[in-house]
Amino acid sequence: MLPDSGGFKNCMVAKPDKTQSQKDKEEIRKARADGFKAGVAAGKEAAQENCKKAKPKPPNKHPGLIAQDEAVEKAFNDAFLAGATSAFDKFCHSGSNRH
Repeated sequence: MLPDSGGFKNCMVAKPDKTQSQKDKEEIRKARADGFKAGVAAGKEAAQENCKKAKPKPPNKHPGLIAQDEAVEKAFNDAFLAGATSAFDKFCHSGSNRH
């Protein structure tokens, strides 16, 4: 697999692998959507238990991942945190569940 910017292969200039690059972007996009959905569910659950409790945190990181897998995991975790925070704050500040 070649980087998005292309590179050298057998001392010849090679074009970037657009297909793999597109797959990587789609995987990151899917991870964001999945992470946000999981975060919203976790945020609502945490708020239903106790609004004074700390907001949910994303899952632990997995050591030794390749760069693409790290990017996917980061996208999921960032979206999870955004979804959890949004749902938690919305639920707790709406007056629906004040403990």
